[in-house]
Amino acid sequence: MEAVSALTCDGPFRKDIRLREQIDDASDSLLANIGEGFGQATDRHFAKYLYIARGSLEEVRSHLAVGRARGYVDEDSYRRLNGEGAELVKMISGLIRHLLRSDRKSRY
Repeated sequence: MEAVSALTCDGPFRKDIRLREQIDDASDSLLANIGEGFGQATDRHFAKYLYIARGSLEEVRSHLAVGRARGYVDEDSYRRLNGEGAELVKMISGLIRHLLRSDRKSRY
């Protein structure tokens, strides 16, 4: 998410305040939901927050696509960041599957 923040704070992205704030909010939501979910008592509750985090990640990716269409992001940066986002989606999805299979009732 640091790379996305760095991108949105510079160049033409910086001037599109609304899009920049949407990406920042979605990035913050992604990280906050992972943290909040980790603090939950059961695997299923953690997974619930990971679903929300994954949705926020997809929101970041879609806003990057908008930025690309508006000419704020060059093709190489877009491909790299979108690819990293796709990998993160896979990781979060794998963790969700693991948590739902293990289904511990107490994580502590």
